[in-house]
Amino acid sequence: MKVLLINSPYGKLEKIRKYKRVWPPLELLNISALLEKEGIESDIVDLNANPLNFGTLRKISENYDKIFITSEGIDRWQCPKTDIKEFISISRMLSKSNEVYIMGPSVSSFPRKFLIETQARAAIIGEPELTVVEIVTKNKVEDIDGVYTIRNGKILYKPRTTFLDLNDLPLLPYEKLTLKRYKYELMGDNFFLFESSRGCPYSCKFCAKKVMYGLGYRMKRADLVVRDIERAYELGIRNGYFIDLEFNVNTRENRKNVKKICKLLKEKRMDFKWSCQTRVDSLDIEILKEMKKAGCDLIHFGIESGSERIMRLNGKGITKDQVIKAINSANKLGIRTVGFFMFGYIGEKLKDMIDTIEFASKLNLTYASFNIATPYPGSQFYEMVKDEIKNLKYYDKEVSIENIKRIISLAYKKFYFRPKSLKTLFLTPNILDSIELFLDFSKEE
Repeated sequence: MKVLLINSPYGKLEKIRKYKRVWPPLELLNISALLEKEGIESDIVDLNANPLNFGTLRKISENYDKIFITSEGIDRWQCPKTDIKEFISISRMLSKSNEVYIMGPSVSSFPRKFLIETQARAAIIGEPELTVVEIVTKNKVEDIDGVYTIRNGKILYKPRTTFLDLNDLPLLPYEKLTLKRYKYELMGDNFFLFESSRGCPYSCKFCAKKVMYGLGYRMKRADLVVRDIERAYELGIRNGYFIDLEFNVNTRENRKNVKKICKLLKEKRMDFKWSCQTRVDSLDIEILKEMKKAGCDLIHFGIESGSERIMRLNGKGITKDQVIKAINSANKLGIRTVGFFMFGYIGEKLKDMIDTIEFASKLNLTYASFNIATPYPGSQFYEMVKDEIKNLKYYDKEVSIENIKRIISLAYKKFYFRPKSLKTLFLTPNILDSIELFLDFSKEE
């Protein structure tokens, strides 16, 4: 048995997308490690790191018994792609002569639609690792939990009730990926993703976490996290990002695990810099000091809005004072910061958007990212507006989609045209990528 795992591209094959980053398909590497544990041979084709044309991909696929294609890699589980035409085209093309299975957040949200469009054998719902292993090792696909199939017009599906224990993952076969291709414009080259937890205990209304992560929260033992980093370091990785939804959570268990990760990283004395995503209300100066000593160089904060009214409406549960405190604490220790903001949440007025722009420009953030609020399937936001999505009626009349695009352009210009921000752009690891990225996003489209 030979298995091929394919990460579909962000944009068209053999073309570069707007983002100047290439992030590895960590979940495919997890699957490959678990298959190896079962004695099953597998390979990974990452079409973001190694673009291939249809002919080459078709030729490669001839050597495999089963093919699994993801609509989005783990870096997009939280925010699925809005354009997956390439994924559909690739899946349909390979389904004509191969046994193809599809997976990913878009597939999990609309399995029937994608099964019909791709003509795949079955769709995997939710996190894929254990389900893929069962499909490969068992005979009857219809009996496997977490698999969606259609037979004679009848839908066959039973939800998965068991989830991956991150502590059961073997050491990952990093050599199956072209490591030198991965990069993050804010961290540089020699870059890779790591995972210390999965899921999130919070309830932001705009987040579609339950589609892929379920509703639980699981941690990975600190020694295993550092084991993975140490092996990647041996292979040349010097920069990493914890892809956890929340690296820091307000629980005793999480705090203990984060401290242990930091302690072990310090003991290893590796020249390794890392970044993470966390909430502003999950940090204090004590844990930040430990993170900094262990190599933490950049923290991503989901701030979302500068309007207290919208902060309450979107279920984030944070305040502007907490935002200011967290960012100032990180700055005090020399940790760079990224703030993520969104415009166009349901009920948001023009004044709320202006408040967000003003708040962002006054914060002492290193970088800021501004985006349109997207009602991803699986989120409460989506359920609130799903009947109005096609005509975008859920946007307030005074802030049409065209006006939101202008607002975003204004936000980028106001934030990055400050002397401090311009200086930061020129000190970023991948300077040309960062400047080009800013120029792209500051345009009105």
